[in-house]
Formats: sequence, C-alpha cells, structure tokens
Amino acid sequence: MTKSLKLGSIIFVSLCWVTACSPKMAPTVTNDESVQILQELYPNADPQNLQHGYNLFTQNCGNCHKLHLPQSRTAAEWSKVLPPMTRKAKLTPQDAEAVTQYVMVEQKRLGGK
Repeated sequence: MTKSLKLGSIIFVSLCWVTACSPKMAPTVTNDESVQILQELYPNADPQNLQHGYNLFTQNCGNCHKLHLPQSRTAAEWSKVLPPMTRKAKLTPQDAEAVTQYVMVEQKRLGGK
C-alpha cells in the first residue's frame, strides 16, 4: 500500500469514528405551527417547553416499552395515559407538563388515530 493511500485510509477511518461518536443534536420541534398550537392549547406555556418535552419524551418514554408516537393515540387517550406514565417515569411536575404539552401539540399537529 502506498504511503498516501495509508494516510488517506487513516484520515477516513478517523473521520468516521469522530462522526459516529459525536453527540447527536435533537431535531427542533419549535416550528411556527407547533408554537401556534401550543398557544391555543396552553396559552401561558413557554415555547421552549416543546423542545424540552420532546427531549424528555424520546429519552424516557421508550425505556420500558415501545415508544408510541404522538399521532398513535387520540388526545383523549393521551390524557388518560400520560399522568400515570409520567409518574412511573418519576418525572418532576414541570417535566411531566413539558412532555404532556409536547405530546398534545404534536398529536394535534400530526393528527391522531
């Protein structure tokens, strides 16, 4: 193997390793439509809560069971499911509220079953 090919291979493998091991950014969920729905459902809510709720939802809600997407249930079904699940996940009241707001906003935006 030539010296330049070895060097190129080492650089390529190094870049792949750095990319694979770098922290992943969460998708932004605070788009205009979601913020508008949030203000309709929760007039005093902070739009930053949507991103926080998304992060908590994706990090906690799939630990014990398959992660159910917001559009997989109706708003009424989520209203029954979320309170016991957020308690079981040992979320603070503020974190439970953030998860609830995220799920309810996305359920309305994406359309539930």
